Amino acid sequence: VRAGDIVLIMGSFPPGLDPECLCSLMEALQSSGVQVLLDVNPRWLAASLTNRPDVVTPNLEEAEATLSESIANVMDAETHDENAVQERAERAALFLCERGAQRAFVTAGASGVAMAHAGVTTWFPAYRIDAVSTVGAGDSFVAGLVHVWSATAPGNSIDWSEAARFGIATSANSCENIRAGGVDPIRVEQIVANLREVATP
Repeated sequence: VRAGDIVLIMGSFPPGLDPECLCSLMEALQSSGVQVLLDVNPRWLAASLTNRPDVVTPNLEEAEATLSESIANVMDAETHDENAVQERAERAALFLCERGAQRAFVTAGASGVAMAHAGVTTWFPAYRIDAVSTVGAGDSFVAGLVHVWSATAPGNSIDWSEAARFGIATSANSCENIRAGGVDPIRVEQIVANLREVATP
């Protein structure tokens, strides 16, 4: 890796590893000037927040399990009030930042995404689609987010709202397809354009 690179640490780890392994890895990466995004299970995320990752992207249940040091459960969207989900996601994103994350995105399925940074939260409603499969939706969100993050020229400010919109668009389009993570760039741009219109007063 080189200074300025973005490293994504995602998914599962071999059984029996101590989460301190991730902390050591992050220390080595950060000492090289690398930016780190974490999307890992609650136990590993909780252990690594003190390393101040640049971005974390758990779903709502993972975020709440990280903060309460419990096991994450899958959210049943049919039994949750959407306003309550937004409040929970925003609160979890703030707490993740208080615990060490520099910027937190908490995804809440068909409800939307909460972003927190420096004590401020922003809510991005989801884009309504006819979902075929939600497998890979979280990874697709990260892909869209990092697409904008990595394309930002060195020295320029990152438009994190635009990054969130791309994440929502890639996730939504992925859910419109059977193949996990399968997206159509033209469809993604169409969704992003619609999301920009909604965001413009």
